[in-house]
Amino acid sequence: MYKTDCEINTWVASWMVDTYHWITNATADCEENFQVDDVVFSAVTSSGEVIRKLAEVKSIKGGYQLKYDGEWNNYFSTDNPKGITKKMRFGNTPPSNMDILELPYNWEPVSFTPEYAPMPEEWEGKHIYILNALDKFNRAHNSKAYKIFEKNASLCYVAPDGLLLFSPKTLRDAFLGYAWYQVKSHTEEVGDNRYCPAWELKAVFDMDKGIYHQAEPPQELFIKNKNN
Repeated sequence: MYKTDCEINTWVASWMVDTYHWITNATADCEENFQVDDVVFSAVTSSGEVIRKLAEVKSIKGGYQLKYDGEWNNYFSTDNPKGITKKMRFGNTPPSNMDILELPYNWEPVSFTPEYAPMPEEWEGKHIYILNALDKFNRAHNSKAYKIFEKNASLCYVAPDGLLLFSPKTLRDAFLGYAWYQVKSHTEEVGDNRYCPAWELKAVFDMDKGIYHQAEPPQELFIKNKNN
């Protein structure tokens, strides 16, 4: 199966080599294997050792940017009632201090459904984004967040205006906890546009912990109907 974001992954791989002198090569993996190897790159450590690293790439479609005029897109603000939190529920989630790698073993809810609860106070004033903490069968060990943490991989969000990068360390520092998020389809990311709304458990991250790079990726890579 061909990855739907292969062209974006290829652009990110090229950008990484052009931007970081310590990255000697980077390759986009275009074969869909549901792992976290969108980009495989070689990096040179301070001691001269060459190590192999993995990066997961998540694209933001529909023309939406990470920043406008140097400020975060207000959609990501937890203070914006019409933003990302509008589709979130905060009850019946794992404790915020539960590590993602503990989730398959230490969280046993009565049901995998959201409940009402106020947003955690410590999230106020932040800009946040999300990753799947469960797959569509409610398995934590098969989620993107679990695989990224397990493989000690990096994470890259890419949008028409640039990239937001998290190293394995900064991604752990950015982790805030969990929330339910309503999606239009469990299979939206693999090209199934049928409307079948569902609640998914997400791992939530503080965007300010990542490193933002302004860039100009090909705009046609982000074409998607904003209503999808």
